[in-house]
Amino acid sequence: MSNKLATNWVLASASKHRRKQLELAGCEVLCQAADIDESPIDGETPKKRASRLAMSKALKVRETYPDRLIIGSDQVAHLDNQLLRKPGNHEDALNQLCRSAGQSVFFETALAVVFGSHQLTELITTEIEFWPFDRTQADHYLKLEQPYDAAGSFYSEAMGQWLIKRHQSEDPSAIVGLPMLALNRCLRQLGINPLDQ
Repeated sequence: MSNKLATNWVLASASKHRRKQLELAGCEVLCQAADIDESPIDGETPKKRASRLAMSKALKVRETYPDRLIIGSDQVAHLDNQLLRKPGNHEDALNQLCRSAGQSVFFETALAVVFGSHQLTELITTEIEFWPFDRTQADHYLKLEQPYDAAGSFYSEAMGQWLIKRHQSEDPSAIVGLPMLALNRCLRQLGINPLDQ
């Protein structure tokens, strides 16, 4: 007997972290990156940006898979109302992470589920308060883990846990990238329980 759930879903993302979250929950999903314009819009709040991008990704992938359930997600990090982007390289990650030392950073994680005529969205806010740390410690962490594809320049589920003083969220999985409790709520609104055979 397989230890996987029978799902026919598409994750509108190339994120290895989101894929792993679904796999750990027993789901086998097809992953399809969504080619959308992610340029910021003037005056757009981090919450609205995350929600817009999550839904845009899901709708874009639905064009290829119109009969499947599509899961889109996006995460926007901000500190003092300034966006923290995926750094892409060590120096940018170091500068960004050092700004977060001893501060609270907010992560807006949006979920979009598109299935047939249904379009459901949820938004989870996570507050991460970082311990104070110096540039040498941040540099050491970054060289070990290399989280250059992560908003906020750290992975909360791995060595980055040593940077966290406090984590506050209604959905602990949201900080990784895909809010699984929110996904479960959306699925149930659609009459879907993954444990049904």
